[in-house]
Amino acid sequence: LLKFAFSPDLSVAGGVSISELEPLSPATVSQMANAAVFSVGFDRRWRDDSDAKHRVEASFGVRAGTHNLESDFDYERYLGQGWYRYDFGRHHVQATGMAGKITGTAPIFERFTLGDSTTLRGWDKYEIAPAGADRMFHSSIEYRYTGVALFLDIGSVWDAGTERKVRVSTGFGLHACPAYVVDVFQL
Repeated sequence: LLKFAFSPDLSVAGGVSISELEPLSPATVSQMANAAVFSVGFDRRWRDDSDAKHRVEASFGVRAGTHNLESDFDYERYLGQGWYRYDFGRHHVQATGMAGKITGTAPIFERFTLGDSTTLRGWDKYEIAPAGADRMFHSSIEYRYTGVALFLDIGSVWDAGTERKVRVSTGFGLHACPAYVVDVFQL
């Protein structure tokens, strides 16, 4: 993977990912999951007149598995993500969003999942979509004061042609270090 920075805020990366999938049983053969990879990223930090800190990150990536790269999988995976953080003294607000789509037949590790410690908190990814899905969106907003956090997560994973079920989770958590994403406890 080669990455080029066009400015302190903007970068572009591209390359090739080569993965061999081991067979589940001795009777089957291994498969190759090779893909061309491309992404654009933006990362900007600044302070305003009140000395509050802001940070914005955004990225868009494409992974394309193709038989031209001797891949057994032919697919395209698109993923867009955005993240904003506001810090002022002990107050921290963070908003995130992402959406993705897969066309073709992707290997299972490329499929989208939600329901872990950062996406759709409180949901179990194995109950939502055990094998992942080829469509996804998720957004979250979180407010932290010192080590206490309140959050709202909204998202969905589904396969094309099936019903999309939107899930919501809310809760609170305690964090060891409020300036970083380190969870100690959350409900």
